[in-house]
Amino acid sequence: MKKRDAIQKGIDNLPAHQLTFEEKRRAELEKKKDDARPALLKRMGAGLLDLIFSAAVAAGLFAIAYFAFFEKIGYQGASSTMMDVYQHSGLYVTSADDSRFVQLPEKYNSELSPEKNYDEPITNFYTTNARAVREEMNVEYIQRKVASNYYIINDEGDCVRKAGISEEVAKAYLEKEYYRAVDYLFNDPIIVNATRLITYTVPITVLIVSVISFSIFYFTIPLLDKKKRTLAYMIFRIMPVTSEELVTPVNSKIFFRSLMYVTLNYISIITIGFILGGITYSFIPFLINTVCISFSRSNSGLYDFGTKIIVINESRSNAISSLQQIAGKGE
Repeated sequence: MKKRDAIQKGIDNLPAHQLTFEEKRRAELEKKKDDARPALLKRMGAGLLDLIFSAAVAAGLFAIAYFAFFEKIGYQGASSTMMDVYQHSGLYVTSADDSRFVQLPEKYNSELSPEKNYDEPITNFYTTNARAVREEMNVEYIQRKVASNYYIINDEGDCVRKAGISEEVAKAYLEKEYYRAVDYLFNDPIIVNATRLITYTVPITVLIVSVISFSIFYFTIPLLDKKKRTLAYMIFRIMPVTSEELVTPVNSKIFFRSLMYVTLNYISIITIGFILGGITYSFIPFLINTVCISFSRSNSGLYDFGTKIIVINESRSNAISSLQQIAGKGE
């Protein structure tokens, strides 16, 4: 037996003196709410479609920004500079699938000596990089090796590992020197500026185009629509109403509902991921909201409960007028 039929049977079987008019009105109201509630898949499908719309617009805006502004602010030049750094510094090698550059420790070759793995690339960098040559970094590097008591200068004038120093000790020491060289490389003012431009340009642009897209689909369209629907709500023929009066919500309620929706489903993911440096916990608010929609009686999200709004299926015959009549808002 369907839940709404069970509710109706329970109402009809109760003696009149056991059920006040207000109680019966509220019970009828809950039944009508169940009748007008959209299917769960329809509700989730509308949310997904709105996301697809907003993501498509955001992607289009990003493409426009990339071709119109990125070159003007020097993004391509900065990218080229960084690519040259990875390719020509000698301090990076390509990954196993050649899809990215990785640091030398990630591809350490245990069949070669620590000097082959680290010392030769470091020496090559210090003797070919213009800034390193100008600041005589290779001389300082040799001095540090000798001062470590792991290396000596032999009769030929070469800096070699001291007898009795194991490969494990030499590897640990040279690995620290490798990271020192990488730090020196990325402290070059030219590279610092290029890194900063690359690091912040894309995220800031994504943030701006996302705000514009979200504003269009989750704020502007619902606030301008007579029934306060998003574009996907129009397509799926569902609409928001207040949970008590069952009338179209005022603009302030719609604004705060949209703000809570965007915050829970999108902004929280970005914020938590940025703070924690990963995506492990980023989707927790989204998952909590999804569970709430899936298992709540009215298929309502946290943003619905927070603004006292429910979503009803306007495609059902006379759904709105029936609800308002039961609530005492109609004739």
